[in-house]
Amino acid sequence: MIKRILILFLLFPFLTEAQTSSNIELLDVFNMEHVGDPVISPDGTKIIYTRNFNDIMADRNLSNLWMINFDGTNNRPITTGNQSDFQPKWSPDGKQIIYHSNKDGNVQIYLRWLDSGAETMLTNGQKSPGSIRWSRGGQYVAFTMFVPKEKPSPIKMPAKPNGAKWNDAPIYIDDMTYRADGAGYLPAGNRQIFVMSINGGMPRQLTDLEVNTSTPEWSADGSKLYFSTNNREDRDFEPNDSDIYELGIADLKLKKLTDRKGPDGNPAVSPDGKKIAYLGYEDEYLGYQMSQLYTMNADGSNKQLISKGFDRDIDNITWAGDGGSLYFQYDDQGNTRIANISLSGKVTSLVDGVGGLSMTRPYTGGTYSV
Repeated sequence: MIKRILILFLLFPFLTEAQTSSNIELLDVFNMEHVGDPVISPDGTKIIYTRNFNDIMADRNLSNLWMINFDGTNNRPITTGNQSDFQPKWSPDGKQIIYHSNKDGNVQIYLRWLDSGAETMLTNGQKSPGSIRWSRGGQYVAFTMFVPKEKPSPIKMPAKPNGAKWNDAPIYIDDMTYRADGAGYLPAGNRQIFVMSINGGMPRQLTDLEVNTSTPEWSADGSKLYFSTNNREDRDFEPNDSDIYELGIADLKLKKLTDRKGPDGNPAVSPDGKKIAYLGYEDEYLGYQMSQLYTMNADGSNKQLISKGFDRDIDNITWAGDGGSLYFQYDDQGNTRIANISLSGKVTSLVDGVGGLSMTRPYTGGTYSV
């Protein structure tokens, strides 16, 4: 017996070294993949998503586009390569997608035909386009893009003598917000709204504002865009007071649709184009306020608070197909949930446990009366 114990004791270091460690090591991150940004086809039969991976040689996060049937079958890649392909968007007829990619250097917008696999690069600018929105007819796309602007100094600096090695010239800054953590000094300019045909050509710049614009949303007839911005003259002192604007594509006429004190943003146009849902709150200058859901007519009239009494932040709103309610996302005790809210304010929880920080018991569903 003693001999057996001695043999096991001598073999123990070799046995432990032969076992595979279950601990996660720092380099294991390069072997991990995760999916994200799923988008459902217009007919509901397919899903395109990003498959994210890591390049250990270049220490970069990369991604390609994949497509899978709604029942989980026929999972296959759409794009391949050591690049970042992201933010796919289906065309209204489900025959094409647009997406961002840095495969040719700078991030640009690509258009891809799903039946043939053919694709073209729609944009080819020095600046990267922002999020894209298809028009409902599928002939145009709208997006934001940074447009630099020079701000010459009011003081004219003397010219240096030939061959002189002077320090860099001073930078003239007259903006209250001129740098940010992780970004350093901010370049002079703003995000403006552009529109272009999917048949190609140069993007047409629609706005020339002194402020940044949000990603625009199309009207049902394709003649207008809706977006959010803070265009107040004293916006440096009231940074949260954004409003929703209507922009005519033909005449470039701007119309302010909201006017209350506080942020208004994330406009979403109803399927029939008659209503706009948006998020915001009455600014009471508190350290924290919940984001609430509102609706109004497309001309800015008949504004209504829909989520009164629902004591959670509302995010990521989407109209139901019949236009009688909206779906939204919210967090509750560290757990992310998806719910539906009627235009009368009745909230029904639909999905629980889709993310968050806590490990909670599965939610069984229910209805909130508000």
